[in-house]
Amino acid sequence: MMQPKQVAAMSGATGLVPTTFDAAALTDTYKEGGPYRVFYDMAKKYAVVRPPTPGYLIISSAFEQAALAIRDGSDVQNSLDDAVDKIDQDIKDHDNYGYK
Repeated sequence: MMQPKQVAAMSGATGLVPTTFDAAALTDTYKEGGPYRVFYDMAKKYAVVRPPTPGYLIISSAFEQAALAIRDGSDVQNSLDDAVDKIDQDIKDHDNYGYK
């Protein structure tokens, strides 16, 4: 949705790693030879792109809550079932986010 120039500008304003090679090349800090290039290279190699769904916030929140509950001693299956219930309810509440 954003062009490399816009992504580079956002990176410059926030300091965050640019999300594309073309945008990184437009920055002073993340371009080849730039002082923070190592962070771009690490992100490119190891980062996982979030799922392209408007329900992502609920999905990640439900998963985080389940992981914390499990960490704190809650039953694993119950915690994961609760997360699934929250995600399913969100999808239902939003009419499948327009998907059939």
